[in-house]
Amino acid sequence: MELQRPLPRRKPMAMPRNPMAMPRNPMTSS
Repeated sequence: MELQRPLPRRKPMAMPRNPMAMPRNPMTSS
């Protein structure tokens, strides 16, 4: 199933390396 496949690199939301990319995420702010 597609859900089992790893998220594409096109989706930075999965693992935002830059905190500025997603300041709305509380986990990134920590």
